[in-house]
Amino acid sequence: MKKGFLTILGAALLSVPSMAQQEVPAGVQALIAAPAQATEGQSPARRAAAYSALAALPENTDSFFVLSHVEDWLLPLLVKAGGAGEMLTYAGLFDSVAMGTSPGATEDLQRLSMLGSCIRGAEAVASLQNAWAAQASPVVQRKMVGQQRKLNQEILKKMLESTENFHLAPVYLVLSGKAGSELLMHQLSGFPFMVPLEPASPLELVLKDSWRGFVLHANRLSLGDLELPPEEEARLRKNLQDARVYFLVKAVGTKLVVALCSHPEELSIPVDASASVLASPVVARLDAYAEKRVYVAARSSAALMGIQRHSFLECCRILAEYMKGTFRSSAEEAAPAEPLLQAAEAITRLQEMLGKMLPPVEQPEWCFVLRKGDTVQLLSETDALGLRMEAAPLPCWSYFAASDSMFYMGVPTMSNDNLPTLKELLDPFDAVVEGVAAQRKTPEDAASCRAEWGKVKGVLSALNHMYGTIGKSASLVWARHGESIPEALVFPVADKAAFEASFEELCQRVEMKIHGKTSGPDGISVYTLGEGVGAPLVTVADTAVAVGSDAAFNARLVQPSPAPAIPGIVFRVNPLLLAESFMQASEPTAQENAQYAAFWRTLKGTLKDVQGAYSVHENTAILRVDFHLQP
Repeated sequence: MKKGFLTILGAALLSVPSMAQQEVPAGVQALIAAPAQATEGQSPARRAAAYSALAALPENTDSFFVLSHVEDWLLPLLVKAGGAGEMLTYAGLFDSVAMGTSPGATEDLQRLSMLGSCIRGAEAVASLQNAWAAQASPVVQRKMVGQQRKLNQEILKKMLESTENFHLAPVYLVLSGKAGSELLMHQLSGFPFMVPLEPASPLELVLKDSWRGFVLHANRLSLGDLELPPEEEARLRKNLQDARVYFLVKAVGTKLVVALCSHPEELSIPVDASASVLASPVVARLDAYAEKRVYVAARSSAALMGIQRHSFLECCRILAEYMKGTFRSSAEEAAPAEPLLQAAEAITRLQEMLGKMLPPVEQPEWCFVLRKGDTVQLLSETDALGLRMEAAPLPCWSYFAASDSMFYMGVPTMSNDNLPTLKELLDPFDAVVEGVAAQRKTPEDAASCRAEWGKVKGVLSALNHMYGTIGKSASLVWARHGESIPEALVFPVADKAAFEASFEELCQRVEMKIHGKTSGPDGISVYTLGEGVGAPLVTVADTAVAVGSDAAFNARLVQPSPAPAIPGIVFRVNPLLLAESFMQASEPTAQENAQYAAFWRTLKGTLKDVQGAYSVHENTAILRVDFHLQP
């Protein structure tokens, strides 16, 4: 299995030296458990009792977001925020809120996002051009202008393509009220009548069946600011001639439905829950949490999540095509031309790497906020995108539940074959830098470019050497130690001497001065990286490395302790200790002190602690955070 270089930048992710292990505590096992499955099928009518707003969404809704039981959490928040009486009255009438899209709407949004990707790509090109042109030769500057013109033509082409056969399938927003809220919904549906419109506005008030709202006539939009060539402007106007976007509202009993679409005849409101998304197998996934109070439930299809990936890769493609075009066109007049052509080829390889690092999303994403008893739980399920987590003992495990720990996070062994190795990453960058250097105005500028890249390569190589000397797991601890509150990032170490050599090489390359090094009779080395109290320290023992600012605390942390092998990132936060420490460290005014005291009382009476984990089960990554409330 190959090692991914990019994981170096996050945390150390190699295996831990041998130490006595213990069983994973039951509470932590629950945090890293596989996603819950439906226990028994619920009828649409029973689901409607818990998610009433979803009952107004069509059955073909495949992506949705719903807030339920708003009186449990929204009203208390408004009361604490000092909300107006009228606001509290209205909020008390709502039961749930939902938004939904169909597969057709997702396809339309993906097509329309193309234009946004082009605009962001053009902005990236402009930034690169400003930085690149100042030191480029006159020939290269001329070629850059030519590539900019080609880019503008491509953006214009994409704009015209994205507006051809314009269509937006319905996207719905539903406000669901409690019994007796019919009058409120009817009043809210009259909102369009209260919006003033100019006679020449592209917006027009529309009444269609029982819907009321606005229609945007795209052919009335001003296109003068775009400064398009006459032929392209005429084509764009033709594309927009029949394009319409409707914003419509409708009161249906205790529900207010808001819809955005291009063809109102495509709108559909279910007559009852059995004809809604609540009858879809997609929503049956919610049955697994029927015994809990669900505050938030959201599902995004893989296609909807893929829009963001597609948009980012398209933006990068535009930037890459600009760079490749500049290299290739410059090679036509440069001698030797080989470095420029190799640079263009290297950019293609980097594009391929990026596409592999961001594979297509295959799993739908889910998000829940649940409550059962005194625990509020945040649960998120996403596509793992090739990430794997293996069970590994976590350093300093005893600090997970220690009374003096304010924060603990342990990171186990992780791997991802989609990430490149250091050599795979640096080889094409070497070629790109050579191509850039070949375009500089003077030999001195070219030498400076290569020297700067050489420094970066040296740092990355030193980090790679360190990566080979430390263990795969890591822990971040922040705890009390006497009167201080030090923190330490702890790595198991496989070869103490090799780590120290690599660390000293890294300090030299980044020009970080080591102010001192001490070695005690116990074999622990302490590096001082600054002067004065609180200077960063690196403590290196035969079994671990601790990066912090308190040598005694670090030495205490690096001692091995029994640790369970955990297949996931786990963390715990003690909010009471954190709040108390912040209050003690500050010097508040009398008014601020009163505010701190009120905050402290609220926190102390509300939250005991926060525990969470991030783990991978087959192709699904699970984030779970448990907020343990005071009873």
